[in-house]
Amino acid sequence: MWVLHVKLTQGCTEPCSVLIAGLAAPVVPQVMREDRGSEGSYVLYGSSCAELTEEAEYVKKQHPLVPGRSAEPRSSGWSSSCSPVAAKMRETEQQLLLVSRENQLLRIKLEATREAGVQALRAASQKLYESYQARSEELHKTQEKEKQQIQARSREQEGKLQQQEEKATQLAGAVEERCACIAAMEQRVRRMEEEKKTLMEKKTSYEKMLLQMMSRNEDSKRCLAVQQDIATLREQIGHLQRLIGAQHQSLRRVIQEAEELNEELKIQDKKIEDLTEKVTALETQVSFFKKNNT
Repeated sequence: MWVLHVKLTQGCTEPCSVLIAGLAAPVVPQVMREDRGSEGSYVLYGSSCAELTEEAEYVKKQHPLVPGRSAEPRSSGWSSSCSPVAAKMRETEQQLLLVSRENQLLRIKLEATREAGVQALRAASQKLYESYQARSEELHKTQEKEKQQIQARSREQEGKLQQQEEKATQLAGAVEERCACIAAMEQRVRRMEEEKKTLMEKKTSYEKMLLQMMSRNEDSKRCLAVQQDIATLREQIGHLQRLIGAQHQSLRRVIQEAEELNEELKIQDKKIEDLTEKVTALETQVSFFKKNNT
């Protein structure tokens, strides 16, 4: 309830009108009580003094004075804060100010949250990049170590392959030598067999001659000479037979050695084949690592 104090002059009974917040509003006097002073009569319209005081305190609490402004009423006798429209506007302004401040705080929080999110994302990206770099370096070291190990095994297998090839070459040479020896021994045995055959034929011829001479009772000296020739032939034949037997034994031994060398050569060829496959596989792996590293 709003309070209106109107000073009445002597004999004034007409309704008065006042301007409130720039608007003209007729006021119908409702006399609650009449006070008389030295300057005239005063009529109170509206509430009592206690109610006026309580409402004035309420208005002060709800609408504090703006610093720098005077609390004295204007020439019209009314404060603008007493207007319901002005109070509503002040209340709205206060609410808008609070909303603006809240919006500003929310904007600051949003920016801070956004910046924190960017920083967190940046930190996570940096951590992920560092982890990727560490993993990449570790993988590179592992691959490099594995490549070195493969290269070492490849060199080792190449060394073994070279040794096996040299051994196979030696075996092939030994086999070839044994084969040549066998051929020479076989040729020697054939010559001995031919010589033995010739001696046998000659001995047979002398034996027939001796029989004929003995049947004709020829000179004993000639018969004795023929007998001596036959004995010499027998001795030569026996010597050749022993030589042929020895040659056959040597030939069998050499043939056996050649067969053993040939079997060993086959084993070496198999080893060389396996080592060649291993070396080829290792060289392929080394080439793969070099290609990936580049």
